[in-house]
Amino acid sequence: MGAPDNHKDRPRARSVEERLRRQTEGFGPVLEISPTAIVITDLDNRVASWNPAAERLFGYTAGEAARRNLDDLVAQTDVLHAEAQEFGRRAAASELVQATSRRTRKDGSVVDVELLATPLVADGEPVGTFAIYHDITELNRQRRFFEALLEVSPEAIVTTDPNDIVTSWNPAAERLFGYAAEDAVGRDIDDLVARRADLYAEGKDLDRGAMAGATVHLVTQRTRKDGTLVDVDVVGGPVTVGGELVAKHVFYHDVTELQQQKRYYESLLEMSPAAIMIVDLDARVTLWNPAAERLLGYSREEAIGRHIDELVANRPELRDEAEDVSRRAFLGGQVHLVTRRTRKDGSLVDVDVVAAPILLAGEQVAYYAMYSDISELQEQKRYFESLLEISPAAVVVTDLEAKVVSWNPGAERIFGYSADEAVGAFLDDLVATRPDLHEEAVGYSERAARGEPVQGTGRRTRKDGALVDVQMFSEPVVVSEERVGFVVIYHDVTEIQRQKRYYEALVEFSPVAIALLARDATVTSWNPAAERLFGYAADEAIGRNIDDLVAARDEIRAESEAYTARGIRGDLVHAITRRTHRDGTLLDIEMFAAPVTVAGEVVGFYALYHDIRELQQARRDAEAATEAKSAFLATMSHEIRTPLNAVLGMTGLLLDTELSVEQRNYAEVTRSSGDALLGVINDILDFSKIEAGRLDLDNAPFDLRECVESALELVAAGALKKGLDIAYDLDPDAPGALIGDVTRLRQVLINLLNNAVKFTEHGEVVLTVTAERLEGDDRHRVHFAVRDTGIGIPEDRIDRLFESFSQLDPSTTRRYGGTGLGLAISKRLADLMGGTMWVESRVGSGSTFHFTIDAEAAPASVRPFERETPSQLAGRRVLIVDDNATNRHILVRQTEAWGMLPVETEYPAEALEWVRRGDPFDVAILDMQMPDMDGLTLSGEIRRHRDAQALPLVMLTSLGRSETTPVEFAAYLTKPIKPSQLHDAMMVVFGGALELDEASAAAEPDRMAERLPLRILVVEDNAVNQQLVLLMLQKVGYRADVAANGVEALEALERQPYDAVLMDVEMPEMDGLEATRRIHRRWPREGRPHIVAVTANAMQGERELCIQAGMDDYIAKPIHIDELTAALSRARRRPGAPPPQSPVDHAVIGRLVASLGEQGPGSVAALIETFLGHVPDQIATFSTALEQREADVIRREAHTMKSNAATFGALRLAELCRELEAGVKAGTLDGASDLLDRIATELGRVDDELGRIHAELRA
Repeated sequence: MGAPDNHKDRPRARSVEERLRRQTEGFGPVLEISPTAIVITDLDNRVASWNPAAERLFGYTAGEAARRNLDDLVAQTDVLHAEAQEFGRRAAASELVQATSRRTRKDGSVVDVELLATPLVADGEPVGTFAIYHDITELNRQRRFFEALLEVSPEAIVTTDPNDIVTSWNPAAERLFGYAAEDAVGRDIDDLVARRADLYAEGKDLDRGAMAGATVHLVTQRTRKDGTLVDVDVVGGPVTVGGELVAKHVFYHDVTELQQQKRYYESLLEMSPAAIMIVDLDARVTLWNPAAERLLGYSREEAIGRHIDELVANRPELRDEAEDVSRRAFLGGQVHLVTRRTRKDGSLVDVDVVAAPILLAGEQVAYYAMYSDISELQEQKRYFESLLEISPAAVVVTDLEAKVVSWNPGAERIFGYSADEAVGAFLDDLVATRPDLHEEAVGYSERAARGEPVQGTGRRTRKDGALVDVQMFSEPVVVSEERVGFVVIYHDVTEIQRQKRYYEALVEFSPVAIALLARDATVTSWNPAAERLFGYAADEAIGRNIDDLVAARDEIRAESEAYTARGIRGDLVHAITRRTHRDGTLLDIEMFAAPVTVAGEVVGFYALYHDIRELQQARRDAEAATEAKSAFLATMSHEIRTPLNAVLGMTGLLLDTELSVEQRNYAEVTRSSGDALLGVINDILDFSKIEAGRLDLDNAPFDLRECVESALELVAAGALKKGLDIAYDLDPDAPGALIGDVTRLRQVLINLLNNAVKFTEHGEVVLTVTAERLEGDDRHRVHFAVRDTGIGIPEDRIDRLFESFSQLDPSTTRRYGGTGLGLAISKRLADLMGGTMWVESRVGSGSTFHFTIDAEAAPASVRPFERETPSQLAGRRVLIVDDNATNRHILVRQTEAWGMLPVETEYPAEALEWVRRGDPFDVAILDMQMPDMDGLTLSGEIRRHRDAQALPLVMLTSLGRSETTPVEFAAYLTKPIKPSQLHDAMMVVFGGALELDEASAAAEPDRMAERLPLRILVVEDNAVNQQLVLLMLQKVGYRADVAANGVEALEALERQPYDAVLMDVEMPEMDGLEATRRIHRRWPREGRPHIVAVTANAMQGERELCIQAGMDDYIAKPIHIDELTAALSRARRRPGAPPPQSPVDHAVIGRLVASLGEQGPGSVAALIETFLGHVPDQIATFSTALEQREADVIRREAHTMKSNAATFGALRLAELCRELEAGVKAGTLDGASDLLDRIATELGRVDDELGRIHAELRA
């Protein structure tokens, strides 16, 4: 302790010392016995009292210490000396000093002390200092030890005060929880490490337990500074002093990894596919995982506490074994066996059982058992054992010395030894008894014993000494990673080897060159025929590239390499080509190549080369012969047609003169016979083209319904003459338009329909058309069927139908005629169009000829009758009376498609009964010809009933309209029934607006020849088109002559004049363009015919070429009858022929009036008023659109006026409108002004004439 600074007054000092002495003497007994060092100093800091404890603590005796400065004794270092003086000043100032510090001992060592100093006062004045030194050296040493422990402890150790405020936070706590000590000290422990609500509540419970003096231990989770959770083992307890709680200690041990492992092993137990259970010393289950639940059927709750054997071995035959497993496991041994156990449902399950004891502190407390379900393995084992039993292969297992340990029945069969005889014997002594085989067999066995896989093909001996060809495979048998033997499989390939030798002989002696090639196209086998064909010996060819051998010339090398590449890819290759001989010459060969596969893998390919030099020469000879035949036929046909055309032309002229009945008959027979002969010639030429492969098919869009209807129209007249019903049924789901050759399709249809009419005397001919969509694209397979009720065909003669120049019976030929080529040509055409043809027939019942074509669908325009149901027709009840079931079916289906309600019957009497009883009908369709009562009679009977007097009647006839009938009909329909005509008739009956398409808008041309008599020459090389044009012309009343090319056309014009020539453009010998030029050079303008170009080429510019050549008009194939008649109407008339008297065809008006029945005159007059009323507006629209160059408006108005004009028979006006529309469609308005002027002029004439007709109708 330091001395005070001011003690000048000595007398006073002595007084103070006296008082100090008295005070010290008062402490005497206490100082002597105190274990604590007590030192009393005077005001100068000199020792006045030094008790024994101070002697022990500092090493100085009381005598040594007396009167010495205390700081010189116990604060010998400068630092301690300064500190001691500071403490002295504080004590002198009457301040209680309490501190922990260090002091020096006599021997110089340092001692830790806890210092308490207070001033001594006597009579109210300070006399000295009383200081107590408590030796805390050991305590500090311990404290520093524990502080060091805290620093290095891996456990997080936290000390809190009684209120849970952190007072100590060691580095491990910093690492575990992420808080630095300075951040943690002073904060609530639970706010730091138990921030989650559930953990905070748990932490407070623990705090309360420690407050109550309890030590707490649990495994839980706590939160880190970053919010993550950490698994901890927590131990906490109170710190008490004198029974009073002064602090709490909490130890946190990080058990995250242990908990993860625990959860891992728990999840393993949960997810283990093996059933795992723990059984206590009483054999009762204490753990039962989910796999055990699944395997054995008991839930965890059902199993826990139950005796293990009662659960899984409740069958008597299993109980002893199960008890033995438990006993052995309890004795400390590990148990492993394959056995069976029972499930809850009583069924047995195959299991692999492993059991072992569980020890704690060296003492067994339980055992665990693991059951693996091996039911499938056991089943497979039994399966493979059965396979070994039934396997045809010999399967032999040996030990490492090649002694047999297993010998299956296959081995017994192949080698003849029983299993008893073989087991234990050396394998090679059994199957290789011949000296030449034994050495090789022993070599195989030695390699197999070394663990090498061995395979090969060889021969082995049987018990009876016979040899057997075998394929051998050997693999080592490994148990616990140790080779214990090997297994050998022998396949008996005796038969395969025999076949191999057989095929090798075939290849050896084959006349066809055969080469076997590797994947790199090198030759691996080359037979003698290949040596002979290509000139290379086998040893020269093998190993070389095939293309280097047989494609040495540049012109074939690329093709050969391409085929080789396909062969390497595994493709099948077939080609007629050429290859090179060794000497460089080219060989004609037919080549086949196919892959060689082994176990599904392409390992190479083989190539077969067939020498076809003789065949190729024969083919070239045949082609030359065909060429010569075709040339001969062309020449002969020309030579025959030339005089024949003259005969036909002159006969036509003759028929135009005044003849007697007998003379006319003779002339008509001559004409028809000539036409028949021309047909025969055309058939022969057609067949010749097909046979020579020179018939090319067109590929253009066409309307399917139009094709079918045009074919029917051309044969309908012949059917009607014989009194046959003719009908067609086109599937509504079939494409409206197809891309293909419409001419050839129509040719086939006409041929089949003509045959059906020819061979049918009564009944009907029906054409049906259906279609199915083909997979993958927009192609369809269209199926046509022509059914008749004719004579039928004997079954034994059907196969001759499609043979060339073949008739079924000579009597048939004599009666019906024909060359026998028609069906042969039709069959070939169907084949060319991607289809086929066949026939079904019964003698006396009729025939059905079927054929199909494959074609792509094309965009089709929708006709009025195919659109949505007209409101005028929906719900209308229609009565259909027709004895023909096919016609009724067609009428019913079509009217139903328009929303009508058809009622049909084949009996007129039944229909009359319905009318008599008042059944409501809106319209009736009656067949004209019925056996019990014809249509006219039926209509009269219907009209006798008052309720049916206003019922619209539609007559269905095969003969056309009757001119005089007692009953007015609303409309007449001619068979075959066309949906468009039926639709128009229904719309007229029910007052709907009649929307005419172009085909139906043209006036009926059947009397055209009467109005415009013309001599016509048809120039066309295609026989089908010849027939088609002639039939179309016949339909409108014309006869025509035929020329097959431009040369024949010039010859015909030299013989006689013609008013019109229908000129095909593309023809052999002389085409239409050249023929036209020569006609212009040969004849003056007034002597030239009107030449109409007919071409299948619809490309832009074709029309211009024709006009430049001198042709007057142009129509495109396929030919439409309205376009044909329009073109003929523009031809010049022969001198003396009466020109048309009116711009309006009165016959058209008459038919229109008749089709509307009683209301006809008034309705047609109203229609004329409407038409004429719109004319001024249309002319104004035309003019405005032309000024503003609005092409769409001009085209639309021209189309509308064309349809209206055709409806009223104004054919010239309709044609002018058609020309205007076509020009605008072609993208040009050139000439439109001139056409509009001509249209206006013609409209004036039509207006005048329709005005007169209107007045007559209103009169």
